[in-house]
Amino acid sequence: MARTTGLLAAAIYWVVVPPAAAEICPLPGETLNYTIFNDEEDVGGLELAFNRNGDQATVNVSMKILVRILMVPAFRFKHSSTEVWSQERLKTLIANTSDNGDRFAISMKQVGDQHEIKSEDGLNTHKGTRLTELLWCEGAARGGAVISTLTGNVSDIPINFIGQEDIELNGRTIPTRHYRFVRKKRVGNFWYDEDGVLVKLTYPTRYYSVASFVLQDQGN
Repeated sequence: MARTTGLLAAAIYWVVVPPAAAEICPLPGETLNYTIFNDEEDVGGLELAFNRNGDQATVNVSMKILVRILMVPAFRFKHSSTEVWSQERLKTLIANTSDNGDRFAISMKQVGDQHEIKSEDGLNTHKGTRLTELLWCEGAARGGAVISTLTGNVSDIPINFIGQEDIELNGRTIPTRHYRFVRKKRVGNFWYDEDGVLVKLTYPTRYYSVASFVLQDQGN
């Protein structure tokens, strides 16, 4: 499942934001927690914690994955990042990742109408407001360039609206809006609820399994 988590762990680590991010992506009133599956096996979790202080908002991301084969640890992934938003723009981003022992660290800050991104590849600048690879908000999934919080690289991965769809989630059938993307010939899918919050994400790994992120019941 190694660099699956690249996209998942990416769908967790990019940045895509239409101009009116504060209106299109209102911060949830609670922490969002996702269970991560490799096929049907529970292998970890993702937490998104939101905090607003005046016109400034902070999003803290924490993710851990452990895959075992015959009870022996075969893959470990750990990621943490902090985003600071102000007046509908991403002001700063700091991310640290351990991908099966390989370590990545990037930082990004707004400088005028650009963002400076510092990574192991050096210092780069990109124009435009960006969010992170976890497209937890439907408004952010509708298009734009994304930045990897693993490497700091920027790419454009079109995400297409498929249609309305009822799915089973935590023992209930709920109405969702279904989106799809293709990356490196692998097809991923996003489902958003009526509030525009990501409730499920699936993506095939390079090891012929399917990784899934499933939103836990908010009461749990």
